[in-house]
Amino acid sequence: MLKVSVLFFSFLVVASPILAAEITISPRDDETAEVGRIIEVSGEIVAGDELRIIAALDGAPINSLIVLTSPGGLIQPAMNMGRTIRKAGANTLVSGVCASACGLIWLAGAKRFTFSDGQIGFHAAYSGIDNSVTSSGNALIGAYVSELGFGDNVIRYVTEKPPEGMQWLNEREANLLGIDVATLELPSMGSTSKQETTDSSKIPNLPDLKQESDRKRTYSIEEKATAFIMQIVDQHQSDNSTAIRHVYNNYGSQIAYYGKRLSISEVAADKLAYLERWPIRKINVRESTLSTKCDSKYCFVTGKYNWSVENQSLDKKASGTASFAYGLSLNPVMKLIYEDGKVEKRN
Repeated sequence: MLKVSVLFFSFLVVASPILAAEITISPRDDETAEVGRIIEVSGEIVAGDELRIIAALDGAPINSLIVLTSPGGLIQPAMNMGRTIRKAGANTLVSGVCASACGLIWLAGAKRFTFSDGQIGFHAAYSGIDNSVTSSGNALIGAYVSELGFGDNVIRYVTEKPPEGMQWLNEREANLLGIDVATLELPSMGSTSKQETTDSSKIPNLPDLKQESDRKRTYSIEEKATAFIMQIVDQHQSDNSTAIRHVYNNYGSQIAYYGKRLSISEVAADKLAYLERWPIRKINVRESTLSTKCDSKYCFVTGKYNWSVENQSLDKKASGTASFAYGLSLNPVMKLIYEDGKVEKRN
């Protein structure tokens, strides 16, 4: 998905003088229980928008459609909008970009859709004072996501990226996370304007998500474990705060770590020292080398990757090939409990 300017989306919890989101109802003569009401929400989410969505949905059929195009906004109004949408039994559809707080609204749809150009992004809540991640804000998001019926894996996903980053949802991740979503073709060639998007004649027939789900590929536990480890390896390329947060979110409390038994805080400290020593890091997993074996309780994933690191301030760099071995506990949720590996070659 296209990575639009991060600064454009950094509106999650900081108040702003920008105008409220535009909430409009498409004028139609065929508003029935089968067709519903089409409501477009566009622009930044601010205080008061939660009351306006209540008014827009007043008396609406149960399967009305909320079309979302927004860079984000304040999380509390967004979550209240989501609660209203869920209570009304309305569906949600992304047209263009729907990021941060907007993504939280989209999750609330009874059925969730996106046009083929849709970009759905999430990141952690943060303070408008110093741009630091707020645990209280993330706790509110976690409670809300749980209220919508999603599990811990989705809570971690939507709060993992720092404010200056964005977690862009794709079809594979949605499937692995258990977020049902159907992709619709654009209503017209290359256009997602307000007039064309909200025109009832331009909205495709919405598929039955149960049938869509039945047609989805079911991922085996081995494939889920492999995807989990690919994320673990990939996070070594993230900024330091994101990488360490990923450790705390995905590692167990005790880890067999390169021949030692360490607590998660000890593992995080060791990884942080490495990240600070090598600020620039690139990793390329050689997928042909991946091997995953699972039983009812554990998975074991091995493989190799090419790596390169650099510290420009010290004028140092290195590269080579390394092997890795990870062990995962599957119950009650997937957690990393074993990590080992070695450098096999230095260039």
